[in-house]
Amino acid sequence: MNRLVFSAYAINYREYDRLKKLLDACSFANMGAELNMFTKTSSFPEFMDELATVSDKFAPYYVTFHGPFKELEATSPLDSEAHAIMVEGYKQAFQFCKDFSAHGIVMHTNEKIQLTDENSALKNNCIATIKEIGEIAQTAGVKLQVENVGFPLNKNVLFPMEDFIQLFDEIPDDIGCLIDVGHAFANNWDLAELIKRLGTRITSYHIHNNDGVHDSHRMIFEEGLYYSKEDWKKLFVVMEKYSPDADWILEYSPKNDITVENVVGEVKEILAMLDMTPKAE
Repeated sequence: MNRLVFSAYAINYREYDRLKKLLDACSFANMGAELNMFTKTSSFPEFMDELATVSDKFAPYYVTFHGPFKELEATSPLDSEAHAIMVEGYKQAFQFCKDFSAHGIVMHTNEKIQLTDENSALKNNCIATIKEIGEIAQTAGVKLQVENVGFPLNKNVLFPMEDFIQLFDEIPDDIGCLIDVGHAFANNWDLAELIKRLGTRITSYHIHNNDGVHDSHRMIFEEGLYYSKEDWKKLFVVMEKYSPDADWILEYSPKNDITVENVVGEVKEILAMLDMTPKAE
């Protein structure tokens, strides 16, 4: 593992003082922050203006970004206004990455679509969009990552496991892979096989638990969920073996009981499972 990171999703994206307290409480693990972005076309049109005011607050921390996603669609036709809005949104996002000295940013393959029996055009649009945004990211000096998304329950799995693996043969090598473990649970993917095959192409993980169906973003060691503590321990071994330099991002829902105490407890238990000493600055 390169770094443990805590996602701002758990603090409703923008409760920055609360996030800072969580990071400071986990200073023994040198915890980083994954901050979020939304464009002016989202339900948070003022979000980026607010984000710009906290760059100094997070200057002491390791920072990554989750790119705008709820309001954007990477499968949009390449000549559409929706595509232009997405590209422009990521150009702005890359500037924020530089302002925050961020170590990377993740994008989704798709968001709002409902799939049919024939989805090749959607896949082609998505791949072309990733390549276009990836080229802009490379010019900007920003590490772009692509995340597995979609759920059978929502009928929006554009890239099943084999297709998701193949995707990284079709896009440039400088674009990294972010594996969302909870999304993989909800799709019944073979995580060990996925990680072995993608290997060091994996640059980050979103880590959270669920019931194997719903994307509930529960804390990982909560009892009665899809993965037990023993399951997590086995998965961590695979993650460390095949993607030793990846960031591990704890991405919990704000509907969880997110307190300093339970976050510190989970972080300590993760480190104990890995039998590792927190990395020095």
